[in-house]
Amino acid sequence: MMRPVHPVSAAKFRPDGWPRPYPGITISAPLRRDPCTIAKLHRLCTTLQHLPGAGQFSFLPASCWHMTVLRGVNLRRRQDAWPRGLARGACLSHLVARMQDRLRPVALPPGLRLVVQGLDLTGAGDIRLTLQPEGRARATQLDRLRDRLARALRHSDHGLRGPLHLTLAYRVRPVSAQAEAQFAAALHALQPGIVGANMAFGRPALVVYRDMWDFAHPQRMRGAAGKTR
Repeated sequence: MMRPVHPVSAAKFRPDGWPRPYPGITISAPLRRDPCTIAKLHRLCTTLQHLPGAGQFSFLPASCWHMTVLRGVNLRRRQDAWPRGLARGACLSHLVARMQDRLRPVALPPGLRLVVQGLDLTGAGDIRLTLQPEGRARATQLDRLRDRLARALRHSDHGLRGPLHLTLAYRVRPVSAQAEAQFAAALHALQPGIVGANMAFGRPALVVYRDMWDFAHPQRMRGAAGKTR
C-alpha cells in the first residue's frame, strides 16, 4: 500500500523537491548560528540524507531553519482559520500591514532557548525536531507569549499554536507503508545523538515568505511586532 503525499506538502513542494509558490505570513524565530548547533544539525541531516528512502524528501536549506511561534495566514489556505476582521480575499501587502498594526503592542523576548525532545516522522511525512522550553518557568512564559500573540492577531483557533518544532524535511513523493515504517525506525535509532541538545533561537518576528525556502531571506517587520522586552 502506497502512502500519498500529504496535501499540504504537495502544495508546498513539487515532486522533484523544489518549492512551489506558497505565500504567507507567520511569527517565527530563526535558529541562531551557533557553530556547535549548526555543525550538529549538518551532521544529522547528512546522515538522514544517506538513509534508504531519503530521496522521497525535500530537505530545507540550513538558512531556513526556524521555529514557528504562532502560525499566521497563508494565501494558499484561505479556507483555514483566519484572524477576525481580516478579509480572506485581501492581498498579501494589506494583510501584512493589518497584522503589523495588531502585533505592535506585544512585547517580544530577545530570544528563546529550547531543548530537543525528539526526532520524529510526522503523520504528514515531515521530519522534525520536537522542542520544549528549558524548565517550567520558561515553558509558562512561552505559553503566555503565544496566547498574547493569538489574542493580538484575533485568532480564535488555538490549534494555530501547534507543538514547538524545527522542520528539517518534507516528504514530496509517495512511499510504501513498509518503507515509511523502516524510515521511522531509522529516525528513532538516531534520537540519542540529538535528544537533549540545546537550541537557541533569535527574537520572534513577523515574517513574510513567498515559499518554504524564502525563510532564507525573510522580510522581517522591524519594530512591527512589538518592542523588545
